[in-house]
Amino acid sequence: MNKINFTALKQKFPEIDKKIARLEYLSAKENDLFNIAVYGKYNHGKSSLLNALIGIENHFKVEDCRTTIKNDVFIDESAGIQWIDTPGLNADIEGEDDSHAVDAITREANLILFVHSLRIGELDQAEIDYLNELLTLKSASQIILVLTQQDQLRAEQFEIVYARIEQQVQDVKIRNICISTTRYFKGLSNNNSVQQDRSTMGQLQQMLHENYEHSTLQRDEFDNLIKEIIHYLENQKKYIEQKRAEKQQELRKMHTNFQNDVKQMMNKIQQNF
Repeated sequence: MNKINFTALKQKFPEIDKKIARLEYLSAKENDLFNIAVYGKYNHGKSSLLNALIGIENHFKVEDCRTTIKNDVFIDESAGIQWIDTPGLNADIEGEDDSHAVDAITREANLILFVHSLRIGELDQAEIDYLNELLTLKSASQIILVLTQQDQLRAEQFEIVYARIEQQVQDVKIRNICISTTRYFKGLSNNNSVQQDRSTMGQLQQMLHENYEHSTLQRDEFDNLIKEIIHYLENQKKYIEQKRAEKQQELRKMHTNFQNDVKQMMNKIQQNF
């Protein structure tokens, strides 16, 4: 069986190079780890969220200044999960960190936690653009909008902000959940189940569990990628064939016109002589 030259395909069809790169990654993947990546703007609580999910408060660095400049991973062998912390989007002027984050999302992630801090307010236009871009590369079932720092808003503020965010994402039909990692870790340290429940981390963990336990996401995504790429290539073939047919028709018309012009010219010459 001939090996697929993914590099040549990406160079030949740059419009779908991210889809081809993801297919290449899935084809070469040697483990069964389910990859979950956090994605979002700098200082919105991505690292704190991951610490809560793995149950280790300070594994991923949580700083006021940007410290995650490349993808950081934590592998939970017992659960079969690889957690990926990506650099904060829009925090790097040169955009190099953004490329690391996008690479993790497009090539490696089975499931994406798009993180937004409720204390900031509604989603800004850049975040909406990021979400729309993700939805060209992943299905809605592969994205969860995680709204962090719920504890930093009063009840009336939360209702206003959350209602606005729901309006912003209603058309894309992605799941969302509001959480508080502060309440979660306080609940753990104080052995307070009420605080842990109020953090809603348990609900998020259940959502994730439903995705990776006996998940068909990866198999479905692999099959869908092949279908999408084949569909794109077939459309390209039809486009090329259509252009070739149009060119041939144009050449036939030019040839006919040329023959007619020559015939007319010969008739004039014969008439003159």
